[in-house]
Amino acid sequence: MWRLQYAKDLNGFISAEPLFEDISMYDFKGLSRVIVGALTGPGAKLRQPKRAWIERIREQCGDLHIPFFEKNNLREIMGRKLIQEKVGSRQ
Repeated sequence: MWRLQYAKDLNGFISAEPLFEDISMYDFKGLSRVIVGALTGPGAKLRQPKRAWIERIREQCGDLHIPFFEKNNLREIMGRKLIQEKVGSRQ
């Protein structure tokens, strides 16, 4: 995914909102933060991210000590308290 490499080079974080596909297969090493969210507005219910995608992204962030932030619009999908880590919260 060329956009992931571009984002890493440009600003050091990924904001995958809305998340339309599993991006966990990409290497997040070197990122300062990863943000994920769902589509909102008309038709949003038809294109929601899969919980498994979000969990895999979160696991990779945890392994690499990268702060991970779930937008509030994921509350229904995740069915648990959202993870909303701030930059500098993982060392």
